[in-house]
Amino acid sequence: MKLLVQPLLALAAALHPLSAALAAEKAVNARAGSEELEEVVVSADLTSFSKIRKAIVDAEDRFYARYNELNDDDAYDIDCRVEAPTGRRITARVCEPRYATTATHEEASQLLMNSSANVRFTSMDEMIARRLPELKRRMLQVTQDDQALQRALVERATLEQALKQLQDRKFNRRR
Repeated sequence: MKLLVQPLLALAAALHPLSAALAAEKAVNARAGSEELEEVVVSADLTSFSKIRKAIVDAEDRFYARYNELNDDDAYDIDCRVEAPTGRRITARVCEPRYATTATHEEASQLLMNSSANVRFTSMDEMIARRLPELKRRMLQVTQDDQALQRALVERATLEQALKQLQDRKFNRRR
């Protein structure tokens, strides 16, 4: 599953090396002194893989929606979609910054409009890598200042942990 979760996970790791849950709580406590992050209650039914994965996607959607609301540069907003890679029927969720989507569209337009073979394509990986430090900086800054984003990170980390535990339980029983 191709996701732009690297900035999200890098953000959590940057806040604290042990876990995203501790990181978000520690960031809020450091910023607000005695003010503590409200307890995050994960109310999803954690008995099936599909329900946990849906809850993870919902937590990511809440994070990205809030981040996009607070972020002041639309080029660094995160958009998610479900797509099937060329030649495949299995769909995947793809989340990427708007600048990457815009660049892809511009390259496609150039290719269609320009009949010569001298169209220079910038590698998407190269372009994302060049602007990724700024994206990470923005995500870190916005997340440190907003408890709703921190709660979404904590919730996602909790759900990821629940998914791993469910996988361990189900697959270790079969062995």
